[in-house]
Amino acid sequence: ITIGDGRLTGQNVRGGLEAYVSATGLKRTILYMMCKYMDESRFRDIAYNDLHGEEITMAAEEGDPIALKAFDFTADILGRALANFTAFTQPEAFFLMGGLVNSGKWLFDPLHEYFEDYLLDFYKGKVKLLRSGLPGRTTAICGAAALIWEHH
Repeated sequence: ITIGDGRLTGQNVRGGLEAYVSATGLKRTILYMMCKYMDESRFRDIAYNDLHGEEITMAAEEGDPIALKAFDFTADILGRALANFTAFTQPEAFFLMGGLVNSGKWLFDPLHEYFEDYLLDFYKGKVKLLRSGLPGRTTAICGAAALIWEHH
């Protein structure tokens, strides 16, 4: 899934979802929000390379308006993408993983709202958004192994 003439991902894909809904994407969104809004924020005094996802989560917990707007923006994009994906795959649930997911309610609360808003009526209230319980990259390996097992 790509977003128009959007940001470049690490693999040089223009507008790729990873450029928005990852820990790095969240950092980039912080910069975007500081350009778009003039709210006071702790991030105005922090260099990009010194910015980390955990710090963005802590700022959201403290009510930093830029952090809150960044999480909302990110949740909107992810909610729309998952709703679009639901329309043609009909999943029972999405298991989300990665550094961004560790932000907990700051991502998941607005994500649930946007996801439900963007879903086709038929799917509303039927598809779950869950945090993966598997550590690190284990999830992708297990998913690939399950597909192989299912088809052989």
